[in-house]
Amino acid sequence: MTDAHDRQLQRFLTSLALCRPLNRDIIFDALAECGIDQVTVAFDGHDNRTSLSSRARRGSIDLVRVPDVTVDFYAVVSVAEYPIAAHRPLADAIDGFAYDALSEFHIGWQDGPGARGTVRLDVLQRRASMTFTARQPGTHPVTTNL
Repeated sequence: MTDAHDRQLQRFLTSLALCRPLNRDIIFDALAECGIDQVTVAFDGHDNRTSLSSRARRGSIDLVRVPDVTVDFYAVVSVAEYPIAAHRPLADAIDGFAYDALSEFHIGWQDGPGARGTVRLDVLQRRASMTFTARQPGTHPVTTNL
């Protein structure tokens, strides 16, 4: 990699880190307003293919889908390297939050043998965390607070 590429990547990751707490609070506020207690996003990636699926909980009831509401979500366009706000469905914002966290903390997670895990949004505690397991021999799950 070149120094210019490294600097561009660093600016991109810094912008992701700046967006994460803002997007997390926007998502928590919207979920709380809808009465959702918890959302779990399962992720799986390998050979440059990715899969994300979300499940929401209201009390002890599992909901298959996140409520259909729209929120502002701050995304980083890699070319521009600065956040751009856009109205997105809440489900897309949650998936975007999970994907951005993966990109920030485990860049290249979907390459080669890849990785799998979950991003959990505990709305009542206003805590977000990611459990990440690489598909490499001898690796163990890593949990990161988001």
